[in-house]
Amino acid sequence: MGKDQFLREQKAISDYFTTRSASNKQKITRINKKTVKYAPDHLKNKKNGSLHRSLSSLQDSFVPSAWICLIIAGLFEIGWPLGFKLSQTTRFRVAFLAVAVVSMLLSGFFLWLAQRDIPIGTAYAVWTGIGAAGTFLIGVLFFEDPLTLWRAFSFLLIVFGVIGLRVSE
Repeated sequence: MGKDQFLREQKAISDYFTTRSASNKQKITRINKKTVKYAPDHLKNKKNGSLHRSLSSLQDSFVPSAWICLIIAGLFEIGWPLGFKLSQTTRFRVAFLAVAVVSMLLSGFFLWLAQRDIPIGTAYAVWTGIGAAGTFLIGVLFFEDPLTLWRAFSFLLIVFGVIGLRVSE
């Protein structure tokens, strides 16, 4: 096997990690031991010489699952209204506005990551649900927002709706 074939197979690996399509998975499984010969040592699987397994585990270690990304996005979604509120109630206005902006950016980024594998409607509903429920709890616990029976019931509807979307996925 020449270096040209090795480069073609490396492109297949790159395409697999970019698109995660079934056809590229088939290309990955056809990589043979000669390909591993040209691969850098840190990418080789020491047990059986498989390049595919070590690259797959390397990629998996860097990108969390879509649902983890969605939960992280929802938690950052809580951060921006909290940053706005704290900018109004403390003397650190600029710092908390910066927290709000950074939270918005990170929330959007993690939502973007999650939407690669989760349908847009589900991802958006869960994202806003986590943000709404979390912001509601922070308001009740730390900012003396009223907690009535109807508000608590509505909060639970949001929580069960988010759980329902996850379970039905």
